[in-house]
Amino acid sequence: MKLGNSFSGTLRTFAYFMSSGSHYMLKGIDYLSLYGKEPSAIEQAYAIFANVLELHESGQVLNATYAQKRATDYLRSYCDPSFKVQSVEPTAGCAFCYNLDSLAGSGSRSPLGHTALHDSARNQRGVQTES
Repeated sequence: MKLGNSFSGTLRTFAYFMSSGSHYMLKGIDYLSLYGKEPSAIEQAYAIFANVLELHESGQVLNATYAQKRATDYLRSYCDPSFKVQSVEPTAGCAFCYNLDSLAGSGSRSPLGHTALHDSARNQRGVQTES
């Protein structure tokens, strides 16, 4: 099976913003120097990105933004040990975790408030969240 345009476009976009130093999820983090000094950190970020990606049976990438968030959070924590990665498990109905609009051609949505949405859902189920 050949990977389709959705996957290659998603990977190409992630690679561009990572290698240009302009990934919006890494704003304020000096990670470009890792490319020459500590390439295994960059390799790990790409491995996380690739392992988190999910494809629809049609080949459409379902969770590009969530995969980027997981990968960039790793890199941010690598560069800034005080940064704590928030564990947010993907939720099937979440438009951030799964680009639900992508199958209709609308793309992904902003991550703003994403963790709060999941915290709210956990609170409704009576699960404690970290402060």
